[in-house]
Amino acid sequence: MRLFNGVDKTGFYTWIGPSKRGDKPLGKNRDPDKIFTVKNGLLHIDGAVNGGLVTEKEYESYQLVVVYRWGERSWPPDEEKARQGGILLHATGDDGAVRNHWMHSIRCEFTEGMAGTLRAVGSNPQQPISFMVTAAGRKIELGKKSEMRYRYNPKAPLTSLTGVSSPRWPTIQIGKTSRISAARTRKRNRSANGTTWSAPATEARSRSA
Repeated sequence: MRLFNGVDKTGFYTWIGPSKRGDKPLGKNRDPDKIFTVKNGLLHIDGAVNGGLVTEKEYESYQLVVVYRWGERSWPPDEEKARQGGILLHATGDDGAVRNHWMHSIRCEFTEGMAGTLRAVGSNPQQPISFMVTAAGRKIELGKKSEMRYRYNPKAPLTSLTGVSSPRWPTIQIGKTSRISAARTRKRNRSANGTTWSAPATEARSRSA
């Protein structure tokens, strides 16, 4: 099935966060600056303000495929930084619960240089979020400290993570088209002390098209 019909935003609603620190979020279906528009069969995301385009329905047992392309423009104060974007998978709870922008979820990054990276959004000791992915870990030395970092590997065992899993493929250049496939999963479980998503196989990958 296709979530986006190529004509309008039917099946979705918008949530727009605050335009600057200290402001209140614009909230649900208030998009005066037209952050999300449809032109010539394509969904355009302006990016001037953080927010999201959220599905009206809930889904499970799916494999989501997204084809995307970066535009030339970026916004202050991040003109010199990597462009950022992503898909929030298995989003749960209230809109804007995380920093007035997002729901608790697992984010599949579209960020330049990090396409396919998975992150737990809104995870904290009181409400931890973990996900399972076929990933191989290695220890990274950070001065006097060290930490484990994980990279997707379809041949690796399923590993439960509460932080970040990096992709195996790099992002592509601005102006070119990329295809990303994420979150092939069968079930979602909520535990008493947080949220855990488990799957027999989960992957996130980016390739040029």
